[in-house]
Amino acid sequence: MIFWFFLIVLVLASLMILRHRIAKPEHIAHPEWLTDFDGAKQIARQQHKDLLINFAGSDWCYWCKKLDAEVMTDADFVIPAQQDFVFVLIDFPANKSAQGQTLQQQNERLAQQYAIEGYPTIILAESDGTPYARTGYQPGGGKSYLDHLRQLRSDAGVQPVK
Repeated sequence: MIFWFFLIVLVLASLMILRHRIAKPEHIAHPEWLTDFDGAKQIARQQHKDLLINFAGSDWCYWCKKLDAEVMTDADFVIPAQQDFVFVLIDFPANKSAQGQTLQQQNERLAQQYAIEGYPTIILAESDGTPYARTGYQPGGGKSYLDHLRQLRSDAGVQPVK
């Protein structure tokens, strides 16, 4: 009888843990990162969102990889941030074989336009590409980074999307 009691308790506890993990995963698959800047601006206008532009060196930059692992796959960041932003990746990988010439030229032009001096650089911009905030890696995980971006928006006088 005691055996069955402990077995039932164990099964119920396992189900509760599993339910919690399914309901709110800590890490999720990467959000959709757009690489076509003009297309991203069009989507942002249509959806009444701002742009979160991530200038990164995805295959060589230590801090870019750290930001990606700690923030950009964290459900506490991605899910609410996607309500306000269209995510744009402007990547400068060491291995450019997966990037076409047009994409490389676009990325170089944008790096000059936004005066990028280091990686990662995160630009928050209106849907037309007008920047209102700039940041980089911040420790603390997804929730902390989301709070940081919200503070940057508030400091710039940008109202969150309702």
